Amino acid sequence: MDARKPSAAALTDAAARRRRRRRAVVRVATWGGALLAAAIMLLGVRALLAYGEASALLRTAERLEAAVAAEPLDHAAVAAEADELAAHAAALAAHTADPVWRAAELAPFAGPTLSAVRVAADALDEVAARGVRPGADAAAGFAEALRLDGERIDVGATRALADVAAEARRAVDEARRELAEVDTPAVLEPVRRMLARVDGALERAQPMLAALEPVSALAASTIGSAEPRLILVIVQNNAELRAGGGITGTFLAIEAHEGALELVGNSDSSAFAVADHPVVPLGDAPGGPTTGRFVQNLTMTPDFTLSARLAAEWWRLEKGERPDAVVSIDPVVLQALLEVIGPFELAGERIDAAGILDALLRRPYLTLSQDEQTGYFRDVVAAATEAVLAARSQLPRFAAVLGPLAQEGRVSAWSADPDEQRLIAATPAAGMLARLDQADGQGAHGFGLLLDNLSGSKLDAYLEASFSARASCRPDGRAAVTLAATIRSAVPAEVDFPFTAAPGFSGFARDELGLRVTAIAPEGAAVEGVWRDGAAVHSDAGAAHGRPAVGTRVAVPPGETTTIEFRVVAAEPGGAVPVLIHTPLAGDAPVEVEPAECGGEGAP
Repeated sequence: MDARKPSAAALTDAAARRRRRRRAVVRVATWGGALLAAAIMLLGVRALLAYGEASALLRTAERLEAAVAAEPLDHAAVAAEADELAAHAAALAAHTADPVWRAAELAPFAGPTLSAVRVAADALDEVAARGVRPGADAAAGFAEALRLDGERIDVGATRALADVAAEARRAVDEARRELAEVDTPAVLEPVRRMLARVDGALERAQPMLAALEPVSALAASTIGSAEPRLILVIVQNNAELRAGGGITGTFLAIEAHEGALELVGNSDSSAFAVADHPVVPLGDAPGGPTTGRFVQNLTMTPDFTLSARLAAEWWRLEKGERPDAVVSIDPVVLQALLEVIGPFELAGERIDAAGILDALLRRPYLTLSQDEQTGYFRDVVAAATEAVLAARSQLPRFAAVLGPLAQEGRVSAWSADPDEQRLIAATPAAGMLARLDQADGQGAHGFGLLLDNLSGSKLDAYLEASFSARASCRPDGRAAVTLAATIRSAVPAEVDFPFTAAPGFSGFARDELGLRVTAIAPEGAAVEGVWRDGAAVHSDAGAAHGRPAVGTRVAVPPGETTTIEFRVVAAEPGGAVPVLIHTPLAGDAPVEVEPAECGGEGAP
């Protein structure tokens, strides 16, 4: 017998081992397949549940927004919707939190979509837990404290509102950053639409929270003072433009003391004599000495800190008391506040949100004398302010509407208290120049387009405009930014405006919009030139608060449109992310911005 030949028993054992291995492989494959099928089923169930929760959450968010905007505000309804939103957010996060979901995110096709759903779920859960529910509780507590007192704003409840707003703002900012990192092109279309809706809702919340935090904190600090504090409110008139908004013809004095606010005085520009020299040092502010010699011109500078110091000094010189804080608004702000509180009556006239711009910026200049125009503007603004002060319980809603308006430059604030001013300085309410500095500090590039009335007319209420900042790359690797202001005159040609409304000073025709358009660029940038409708025009170069500034005169007859372009070259190679800020107008003005990513020299 050949010793190398396996025995029959050995062959039988080997065959048995092979059968056992096959059975083991089959069992493993069977169990593995079953587990995989179960995991897929579990993932499918969780995906369906997650989609259902996400859909329900978005519907609840829409109902919550509607409840917050409802009049009168029903805090119980807001709290109920906030609770439901938080429950949906927590459930959505739970469905996407298990290891099966995370493992499935590695799959080549469905993985990015599953990852996007989880990121959105976690972000919404954080926002709901840190912002929505605490915010509803804090707002209800504020309203209840005011209801129990009736006259005074509860300082403790106001501080609590500020703390909650700060935490909510941080949660929303973090959520938007996380959503921005999602690989959106790889995500399936239905989920991509969901992400867009989520990000849109968070984006709408940002201005309100950004305003509510400092407004509440400043309200607690100012109103809660044991000593009376004087707040000077200046109202800009956009019918005659200045760089920061409009001429300052109406001044209101509000006293804040131990939770109470009271309108204690008002005045108009006729009460302030022309000064022989600027009432405070101006530095390189645009406008020259007239900025500091005429009270109407104190917003010719984009630096609201300077404007506020000018206003405070004018008030001290005239009234003998120095304001502790200065706040600037315009008629568009009053319009937004009236949308919250409703109309009011003045001498038998009903003034509502729909009609206040015509009442302040157009009608008076057709029928009233100059003194009557000034008095009417002052009386309407004072009555509107009284109505707003009486609606103390609406502070959270006021903050919601004031936030976007501050980003438009329509609401600005300054405090003589250094701690309060530091808080303001980090917000859009610090003014136009501060917003440019904030843009530069965040890695962007701040540009400004400023409009100043040169003709002395009140026709700028009929000015329509759009603005743009478009970056491109030069061969040397530096960015070139084209700033454009397209201006149209909607002045009705058939109306014969009185001389007081359209005097035609500085060589302009009486019915023309007569303006100086000024571009402000980042420090170190160079302005190559100015063009009007494609043709080069004369311009004056200088500096404004340390930034390059170039301006040109523009006349626009009724019904005509013109475009002014400024071409600016960056100081250093690299891309440009323009942030464009412009003078607030009587109406909305669209803004378009195009960034550019530029390489080094020779590599655009």
